[in-house]
Amino acid sequence: MSELKLDVPPELLSILRELGEPSETVKECVVLELYRRGVISSGKAAELLGMTRWEFRDFPEPSLASVAKGVPSRSTISRLCLATEIG
Repeated sequence: MSELKLDVPPELLSILRELGEPSETVKECVVLELYRRGVISSGKAAELLGMTRWEFRDFPEPSLASVAKGVPSRSTISRLCLATEIG
């Protein structure tokens, strides 16, 4: 596997750590964004995330309300990567 180094603000890294392993959360967001843009198929996205195509299809829908209620789950954060931009 290849490695990519990112510089992120300490505040963002802190939030990512609250969700678990930062590198896994970032990987999920990148894969989901590539899928959203149509760069990769759902099958490829599932493969990259280590799940079946059906598990990928059944990921929970993004919910800004769940984020506002506290620290969201990793899957919620990941699905927010697929949400359309606000504003």
